[in-house]
Amino acid sequence: MNTNTEKKYELTNETKVMPTGETVYRIKALRDFDTTYKPVKAGDLGGWVQSEDNLSHDGGCWLFDDATGYQNSKRTGNAVGYNRSRQFGWSRQFGNSQQYGDSRQFGN
Repeated sequence: MNTNTEKKYELTNETKVMPTGETVYRIKALRDFDTTYKPVKAGDLGGWVQSEDNLSHDGGCWLFDDATGYQNSKRTGNAVGYNRSRQFGWSRQFGNSQQYGDSRQFGN
């Protein structure tokens, strides 16, 4: 695990409700960092999470566009989601993986 304890994003007040009923929050970058997809700059708006448990503050993981992580899902390492991809359930996304398009990752 990265020993950098500086948060890389915050939850904004912008929300939407997922088809399954969960409320998710738009994320906003607090610092510059690189991802496997494209760089993120402080102040950039990202995708959506239900809580900070869905997206690690370590590594280059990030959600772009309308990509969403919710329920008990977790994105870590350098994994990115973009377009309208959704990650939910107990799924895990890690390494240098990318999830995009209208893809859905869920389950265990």
